[in-house]
This record gives sequence, C-alpha cells and structure tokens, in this order.
Amino acid sequence: MYYCKLTFQNPVFMKQWRQDELDFFPFENDRDRLNSNVLLTSGAIKNQLMMLLAPFDLTLTQYQALQVLNLQQGKAISTLHLRERMLDKMSDTPKIVERLIKKGFVVKEISAKDRRLVDIYITEAGQNLLVEIQSAIQKSQQTSSSLTGKEVTTLNYLLSKLRLGPAKKRGT
Repeated sequence: MYYCKLTFQNPVFMKQWRQDELDFFPFENDRDRLNSNVLLTSGAIKNQLMMLLAPFDLTLTQYQALQVLNLQQGKAISTLHLRERMLDKMSDTPKIVERLIKKGFVVKEISAKDRRLVDIYITEAGQNLLVEIQSAIQKSQQTSSSLTGKEVTTLNYLLSKLRLGPAKKRGT
C-alpha cells in the first residue's frame, strides 16, 4: 500500500508503474490476467476518449448516439433502435436525445408510420461536430500509436473473438 503512494507522488516512478500496473496484482493464470488487462485497457481508452470529448461538451454516450444516427445517412431511427445499436444497452436514450436536441445536434419528429413512435435525425451541426471529433481523434491516436498496422488488425480480430465467444459448431 505504501509503495503505491510513493509511486503516485513520483512522476518518474508513475510512468514505470503505468507500464507495469498489472504486475502488482497476483494472478493465478494468464486468463485471469487477460480479463483484468482487457478491463483496464477498456477503462483507459474510455478515459482518453472522454477527455478528448470534453472540449466539445459531449459525453461518451452522446457521442455514440451521434455516431449511430450519422450511420443512418439521413434516415430516421426510433429511440428503441438507437438504444439497440449503442454500445451501452442500458443508456437512457430519451434523455440523451433530449440533451442532443438542446445542443442542436439532432431533431425528433412524430413518426408518420406510427404516431406512438418518435423519429430521430442527426442535424448538419451534428454531422459537422462528428467530423471535428474524428479529426481530433486522428490527431491524438494515443491509443494505438504503439501498434503496427498488422498488430492492430490482429488485436481487432482477437478482441472480436473474445467478445463473441467460441464459434458454434454447425448442427449444435
């Protein structure tokens, strides 16, 4: 415990600690270490993205909602379908949409097909904001800058395999 306090106070040690932070925890096997490593890495990437979004006054969930709406290419989407396509399925989608409306990034209309539903569209301002954010992300590239193109491809494959689980055999 005391060692960790010293580490946080000394910037030289802090850099070393960040590189080896999983080494401070005992793991029974590499699979346990993998789970912790994926969670730690996910948290670090989320934190980097949240810091990048802060100047745009946008939360991570609002950013994800704008990305989903932008992929609709001008077509309407309901709040239910928006929630289904977001990374965080537990998001309070109506509240996210209302905040994005107040910021001028989306609009909503009563659905012509079903008056009980609301259609949501991204505005031009929302599209322009995504272009700005994407440019800022490309400039920073902190997350994957230490990886080669081949390593990025391999890591993407392995993370997808980990997330989707083992392939099911035919007929089972």
